[in-house]
Amino acid sequence: MTPPGAGTSPSDTPDEQGFEIRVEFEGTVRTIYAYRSEFLLDAAARHGIFLPRTCRQGWCTTCAARVERGVAEHSAAKRFYQADEAAGFSLLCSARPLSDMSVVAAQHAAFREHRINSGLPVPRA
Repeated sequence: MTPPGAGTSPSDTPDEQGFEIRVEFEGTVRTIYAYRSEFLLDAAARHGIFLPRTCRQGWCTTCAARVERGVAEHSAAKRFYQADEAAGFSLLCSARPLSDMSVVAAQHAAFREHRINSGLPVPRA
């Protein structure tokens, strides 16, 4: 069986490991399929969900989301700290899923507050 949205780019193959991602955004909840090798922001776009973003490098924090369930890896992020993950946040532009997940998108303000309260760098925007 081919996962929903598969085959829409050269890297999307039905043989690649993927996960179900529940995305809550602006009062709407959708479940999408994200491959292990793709960023969550790109997986959402592949399914027609266009989430807030700016730099797409894990620097500006515009794409911040709250992780309610599951785990992602952030090795591609320019600036993501263990304290961010421990506080339940993810930067969707540079997060690749390691499990099924549930995320609440558009958490930039809450993420900024977390960074300020934690004494971590906060982007100006």
